[in-house]
Amino acid sequence: MIVQPGAQITAPTSSANVGGRVALIGPNVKNEGSIYSPDGQTILAAGMQVGFDAHSSDDPSLRGLDVYVGSVGSYGGSATNTGLISAPRGSIIIAGKNVSQNGFVQSSTSVALNGRVDLQAEYNAIANPNYGTPNQGAAFVYTSGNSTGTVSLGAGSVLQILPEYASTTKVVGTELSLKSQINMRGLAIHMASGSVVHAPNANVTLSAGVWDLLIGSGTTQLDFVQSGGQVYLDQDAVIDVSGSTGVAATISQYILTVDLRGAELADVPSSAMAPCVVNLSL
Repeated sequence: MIVQPGAQITAPTSSANVGGRVALIGPNVKNEGSIYSPDGQTILAAGMQVGFDAHSSDDPSLRGLDVYVGSVGSYGGSATNTGLISAPRGSIIIAGKNVSQNGFVQSSTSVALNGRVDLQAEYNAIANPNYGTPNQGAAFVYTSGNSTGTVSLGAGSVLQILPEYASTTKVVGTELSLKSQINMRGLAIHMASGSVVHAPNANVTLSAGVWDLLIGSGTTQLDFVQSGGQVYLDQDAVIDVSGSTGVAATISQYILTVDLRGAELADVPSSAMAPCVVNLSL
């Protein structure tokens, strides 16, 4: 399946920040065009078999579906982006045996909703025979050993999740309720020279290794073992998770009004004075 240059795919969203979903599925998948799914999810999944499962409600960082690639056959399993994929406040998943991000992938972080990008070089998933049994995992699990491939970020590619600086939406608190995430997982992860991952104040995780699966009667144990894999960062490849600087804010955000009354001035000789109001600049 190929989205050709100049082609555009858009999923609508609502005033309640509920977006749609775009899913490209085939033995091999390539996006050369533009895909836009605000508040929703964009999925590129390459394989002869592809499974979906609702993401756990215990993890609000992804509001959508988990993706599992099964058999890829002799010539399948290649998921490639050379165009633009944009999902503000949403989820982007590119999955297959070999995942190549050679274009522009972007999401955003609002005060209430995070963005998330998952590059999953994983395949040979099978049905979990113990699915539905408490604490026995998702509907699909990856087989041991030969089930991870390569994640590559091409030269000059950009993967970013930026704060929504221009948004006027406000929430109570001093920290975001949900941090944005960028996750890459495979046997090998390669960032070519000039490739950029830019996600201020987000969590970026690169996991290289293999899956280890143990299935018994009523028991499924699946672990990702970070052994035997490698992460390669070429010269001038960039991973930047530093905080934002130069952000404009009104002076009122730095002024705190405090009422000082008799109890607060009990140890002050002039405490008999009338209550006063003090403005403190922080």
